[in-house]
Amino acid sequence: MRFPALISLLALCGAICLTGCITSTREYSPAELQSWQKQAEAKELSGQHTAAAKTYRRLGKASQDQTQKIHCLYKEAENLLLAGKIHKSYAAFEQLLRNYTLFVPYNNIAESLRQLADCFEHGKGTFLGISDEYTASKIYDLIVTETPAVHVSLQDRLKLAELLLVTERPEEAANQYQAILRKEPQLHDVRLKFAALLAELSRQNDGDGRKLRAAVREANIFLANTPEDHPGRTQAGEILQNALEDTAARLLAQAKFYLQKRHRRPDAARRYLHDIRKNFPDTSAAAEAHELLQAEFREE
Repeated sequence: MRFPALISLLALCGAICLTGCITSTREYSPAELQSWQKQAEAKELSGQHTAAAKTYRRLGKASQDQTQKIHCLYKEAENLLLAGKIHKSYAAFEQLLRNYTLFVPYNNIAESLRQLADCFEHGKGTFLGISDEYTASKIYDLIVTETPAVHVSLQDRLKLAELLLVTERPEEAANQYQAILRKEPQLHDVRLKFAALLAELSRQNDGDGRKLRAAVREANIFLANTPEDHPGRTQAGEILQNALEDTAARLLAQAKFYLQKRHRRPDAARRYLHDIRKNFPDTSAAAEAHELLQAEFREE
């Protein structure tokens, strides 16, 4: 094909596309819009929620009024949820919450999003009924992101942390607990969960012991601010005792390292063993440290 002919063909295609755009964006008469409104309402009342959602979407696209467009998107999202079209419903509600928070009933949307999250979490409406906790966590993250006030979204934040743990994202769950406590430090039960999670994370990967120290700090704050009969005090005490055991075990491992032939530094090893015996006398590592002091340094 010659170059001029190609230009002519492209121009023709552009004209066709432009004509299509002009046709698709034509203004509809009030009578047409009112007719679609009545159709959508009738289908909604009769339980034809999928058809109602389609009609509301058509009406929203055709309307020139921004308020009506938002209302139609809201009704579309609601009917999609009632029809079990959870992915499409989630997309519509997300658009509403991110872009039109001031123009829609926030509490209603948040509750609908919680219903959607429950559907994903328990496989209601998902492919083959498979649970999708990851998408459920994204929904709660959306609610939390659009609701800065902790006292309003506390349960949503706690549910998000729970789902993050289920989907094996404990560090993100810890960040959620920390964010809650930064704004609501009196939530002692949340602090105990935070301390327990930090202690668990420290056992997985804690090169400098920072997570374990944080777990100890949070457990001590919990104990200092809860009554003696609080049921969580036993767990907090276990966190502290386990922290002592873990710390002593770290020191013992260092001492053994410096007792090896290729890394031998007896003064350093002896110092670690003394630290264990002095500062962690009630740990299982203390007995072994005592034996090593006898065997390696002839100390009683």
